[in-house]
Amino acid sequence: MPEFAWRAADASGQISEGRVEAASAHAATRQLRERGLVPVSVADAAAAGAAVAIRPGAVPTGVVRKSFRARTGPVTQAEVLTLTSELSIMLRAGLPLASALRVLIDMSLRPPVAAVLQQVLDDVKHGASLSKALARERALFGEFYLNMVRSGEASGQLSNVLQRLVEHMERLRALRESVISATIYPAILLFVAVVSLVAMLGFVVPQFEKLFNDLGDALPLATRIVMGLGHGFRDWGLVIGIVLGLAGWLSARWLRSPAGTAWWQSTVLRLPVLGGLLLKYQLNLFSRTLGTLLGNGVPMLSALHIATDTMGNQLLRDRLAS
Repeated sequence: MPEFAWRAADASGQISEGRVEAASAHAATRQLRERGLVPVSVADAAAAGAAVAIRPGAVPTGVVRKSFRARTGPVTQAEVLTLTSELSIMLRAGLPLASALRVLIDMSLRPPVAAVLQQVLDDVKHGASLSKALARERALFGEFYLNMVRSGEASGQLSNVLQRLVEHMERLRALRESVISATIYPAILLFVAVVSLVAMLGFVVPQFEKLFNDLGDALPLATRIVMGLGHGFRDWGLVIGIVLGLAGWLSARWLRSPAGTAWWQSTVLRLPVLGGLLLKYQLNLFSRTLGTLLGNGVPMLSALHIATDTMGNQLLRDRLAS
């Protein structure tokens, strides 16, 4: 009979680990619940580290459970997604909110993640709602997240709302990844073209110049232009590189200013192909966010305001707000 490694929490939120023999991961989960434990993860002991997240009331689907890497830096949105998913699982399994938060603190391997969760747990233990506790980290979670949690608390369906929030965040992540993958190929082509041009002017053209000089014939205008560019790159390549680097640095600084950001966000929407792709992404983001908020009972005006704020393009935000 297969053996499964499990990790579960008891009613007080204490994490325990062990192994159990069962016919399937679903059967192993049932055994843990019969012991009064809340399964957090179950993994086939023969599969090296492939932990399967268990959703209460559902047969495990083989989704690999995510874990936090021990590294420094701020809490990322990927970690917020994982926290939300695990919190939803434990609440749906009947674990109290404070106990579920303690489990998440014990499971987190990064100090910044544990610090955020500890602050949330302290506020909850002092009588604050989860939405108010999370609001202390408004910059991390955002208005959309907070309003979703607030609607879940008001309806008494917090675990279900958190699950819908996870599904929404996963859809947005897939949407972002599709946009990035669509722009990677043109960026690679542009990079290769620039490198090829530098290699031609700096190394290939000078070699052909010797050949043409040996022939002694008059060169066509186009060839003379290319030779001149090669001479210029060879003689002034370092200066050109410094000037271009300085220009790039100054441009990057200006684009981070309010005026530069407004100009770029307006210009990028008018670019062929890329502009249309970014516009579709922003409108898709707006519509998905608005639909999720309205579906969870957030009032229309509040939902419109929050969905508008989720758009990354200031020009589109201003037009929707007006």
